[in-house]
Amino acid sequence: MHVRILTTPTESAPKARGPGGLLARLITGVIAGSLVAATTYVGGSWFVALVLTVAGLSAWEISVLQRRGGVPASPYLTLGASWSFPLAAAVHETEVGIALLGLTIVGGLIWLARAMPTTSVATDASGERTLSGGATMAIAGWGLSIASGLYVGVLLAPSISLRERADGLGWLALILGATWACDTAAYFVGRQWGAHKLAPSISPQKSIEGTVAGFVAATVAALAGGAVMGDISVRFLGLGLIVAGAAIVGDLAESVIKRHLGAKDSGWIMPGHGGLLDRIDSLLFSSFFAYWYILITDRIPSR
Repeated sequence: MHVRILTTPTESAPKARGPGGLLARLITGVIAGSLVAATTYVGGSWFVALVLTVAGLSAWEISVLQRRGGVPASPYLTLGASWSFPLAAAVHETEVGIALLGLTIVGGLIWLARAMPTTSVATDASGERTLSGGATMAIAGWGLSIASGLYVGVLLAPSISLRERADGLGWLALILGATWACDTAAYFVGRQWGAHKLAPSISPQKSIEGTVAGFVAATVAALAGGAVMGDISVRFLGLGLIVAGAAIVGDLAESVIKRHLGAKDSGWIMPGHGGLLDRIDSLLFSSFFAYWYILITDRIPSR
């Protein structure tokens, strides 16, 4: 069985550049940002629906990329895995998440059985016995489908728990604002003055200058948010650093996935940005790590 794995980003259309591309990026950002802000403010089932929608669409995008890259992934398995943890957080029942994830895994095994008739065992020069034929790629697709769904769902789930806190709206607004500030500063400073590449083998456009600007912007945003919440302690300085570091790592992590799958964008649903995952890659990591940072610092007595 021959499988074509892309090594260069040729499957997705390039992002729009120039004034038109920037305008599309800004318009999309305003519309999406307003929707997220309104839903987060209302909270409750609306916010849960937002998280499930974002998780599902992002997971579906990854699955489509995998299929385009030659991996026989299943969007349905990815979708099921992406919803397991957020649903468990929403209903406060771990068993719900376990049940959905378990059904997804079992369903995937049934789907995997389709490759068995074409399975054969080969022996290489060293005497090692290996699977060949359709089963090899089917196993890879099964594992990647579930792992990709968990990548999105596990990282988004804590935001549901955070929103349910009495002070959750303030924390989420702060995390969203600091992440947005980090992304925006890194993009514009890197575009204008970025001369030193941060990780050229992963994301050629990321620069050290943009990264520094992102850290500064996120920290300032976090301190400003703390002042609004009536607290200007070092806790908010730490939160800004956590958000910035996590956001940048999250951005690079998605770039690694796209590079391995030979894609430039995760999709097309966000004009000027690419796919939905292209827009939330930073937020996946920043919201997850910020949540645990908040829980840990809750237990530290204020001085």
